[in-house]
Amino acid sequence: MKITLADRSAFTADDGHRVREMVGLPTMNVEKYSVAHVVAPAGSTGTTRVNQFDEILLVIAGRGTATLDHAEYELGPNDLLLLPAGTRYTVSADAAAPLEMWALCVPAFRPEWSQQGSARRDWRDYQTPRGADRLRPSNS
Repeated sequence: MKITLADRSAFTADDGHRVREMVGLPTMNVEKYSVAHVVAPAGSTGTTRVNQFDEILLVIAGRGTATLDHAEYELGPNDLLLLPAGTRYTVSADAAAPLEMWALCVPAFRPEWSQQGSARRDWRDYQTPRGADRLRPSNS
């Protein structure tokens, strides 16, 4: 099956980022993974979030910064950022141009599995969604 950006409608998130979900629960009823095209406007800072799923961001155009609890990374074309479940992060686009990227989530993105804001979640409340561990190496 071939899907193009023109096949999907975009929406603007609360932080101003334009999101076009290509594959996922709302578009194709796929629960195992989701793929979205995201454009952060020049000079914008995304909402701080912590996901209960693994997310991979692949930058295709523009420059920006990803701020995690433990590190800060400069992002540019062809950079890949791995965000394991439970990682607090914020993505900002440089003022010169929009930051364009693909976001891949395993399992699929669900709003209820993505905590927004800087408040810290108690680790006892954190539950890994079913299937999230299948991509992680086992210790055995």
